[in-house]
This record gives sequence, C-alpha cells and structure tokens, in this order.
Amino acid sequence: MVRYSTSDPLPWRWLLALFAMVQLSACTSPKTPLLVDTSGSPGPAGSASAAAAQLDEVAVLLTQLRSHAVAAQRQAAAQQLADRGAKRAIPSLIEALADADGGVRAASCSALGVLVDSSVEPALRDRAQAALGRLAQDDADQQVRSSAAAAHAKLENISGGIYVALGDMAATPSGEDALKAHMGTVIAKVIAAKAPTMKTAWPGGPPSSEQLKAHRAVGYFVNGTLAKVSAEAAGKSTAVSCGVSILIATYPDKNILGFADGQARVQSGSSPKSIKFGKEACVSALVESLVARKVIKTLQSHAANKP
Repeated sequence: MVRYSTSDPLPWRWLLALFAMVQLSACTSPKTPLLVDTSGSPGPAGSASAAAAQLDEVAVLLTQLRSHAVAAQRQAAAQQLADRGAKRAIPSLIEALADADGGVRAASCSALGVLVDSSVEPALRDRAQAALGRLAQDDADQQVRSSAAAAHAKLENISGGIYVALGDMAATPSGEDALKAHMGTVIAKVIAAKAPTMKTAWPGGPPSSEQLKAHRAVGYFVNGTLAKVSAEAAGKSTAVSCGVSILIATYPDKNILGFADGQARVQSGSSPKSIKFGKEACVSALVESLVARKVIKTLQSHAANKP
C-alpha cells in the first residue's frame, strides 16, 4: 500500500485537478435544455438537426395555440409562430380568429399579417383575407378590429382581391341629382359592409388593366340608374315609389355581365321634408337589397370562376 504524507505535494495537485474537472463538468451540464439557434449551424449535419428542432418547436406551439387552457399561452403561441415564420400554422391561425379571448384573436390577426405573403396558395390566402375582413368589420373588441384591419390591408397589397369601380350614377327623372348621389353612397356602403374584401377605391385613382394584373386583382364596374321616383297623396300620408337598375360589368373594358333591377314602395308624411326623406328611404332600401342579394353575389361568382 502506498501512503502519502501531508508533506508530499503531489496528491494535493491531483486533488486540485480532480476538483477542477468536477467543477467543469457541472458547468457544461445545464439542468434545462438550450434552444437551438438555426442561424449559426456550421454544416449540413448541424443544419438538418437545427431544422428538425425548429419543426418540433412549431408542432408544440401549434398544439399550444389550439388547445392550451390558458389564453395567455395561446396568445404567446400565435406570436411565436409568426416570429418563426411558420407558414404551416396559417390554417390554425385562421381558426384561432374565432378564439373566445380577444388577445388571442388579435395576436392571430397580427401573425397572419406576417405569415401570409405571395408564396401562400391563393385559396388559403383568400380564406385568411376574408376572415380578417369580417373581424375588422364585426368584432366586438376594438383591439381585434384594429389588428384585423392592419393585417387585412397587408394582404390586400399582395392579393388584390376584387376592385369595384363605381360609375357616376344616373337618373331618368329630371331634378333628382341628390337622389342620384345618394344612390352611389349607398352602393359603396353596402359593399363595404357586406363584402369587406372588395374595395371601391384604389391608391392613386382608378387602376389600369396592367395595375390590376400586377396586383393579381380582378376589376368590375357597377353603375346605378334611378329609373323612376314618384310621390302620390294617399289620405293624410304619401305613397312613395321608386325603381332602380344597377349595371354590372367587367372593368376596365366594361363588358356587361347583367343588370339588377327592382322596385320599392314606402309610406311617408305629406310635408315636402317628409316626402324627401321618403324618397331617400325608398332608394336606400331598394339599393341595399339589390346590392346585397344580387350585385355582390354576381361579382363573387364571376371572380371565382374567372380563368
């Protein structure tokens, strides 16, 4: 047996070395795993490993977005999916727009604004754009409406959607310029409310055919004509009748696709002011119905089947 006395310096050097090795081992064995940084992988093997790790992270985040019980965690998942550029999360983010929590909906809107670009297939891009348009118009939460509108604007710049050029409107009865202008205002409002993905304004003025093509948008022309308006006394009230015809055509070549025609009748008071309001009410109700039931559906159907 070999024994060392305290006067021999050799075992102390060994002990110190052994102690240093133990300390080094402790420093290089963390208790929690480190995230893989895919930006600095030096070689093919490292790149493949990093990519696989990121795919696993996206899968975890997708599960978190869809089913985590805590809203803050679902919201964080939406934000992180956008940060990672995870385009395969787009369908799940569209579904998350219906989440009960406003923070999750707002984060999902913002994530879609980041992830949806020209490389995303048109059908999926259109789904995202339509869903964002509905939230921008109807969501009860102001933050969600704001986030949806911002994301929707980004998507519009990519996909173009449907552009509707509104005509100057016309009126067969003379002296009805005010009703003619009113008709144009109502058409624009109904399109904005019922089909928010359609736009009736284009930056810089009406686009050319080349501009529409560059933005992958399809253009249409809509023009209304006040065919008739009348007011007849009916006892102490007045019967107001109106007739409207709305032209639907392609744009900018204006090949006619059809007409939406209709007539309406309302009751008003007998004073000049009441009759004026009665005429506006008649035109408004008729135009709203024609645009919502016929014009918008015709444009959507034609755009969907356009080669």
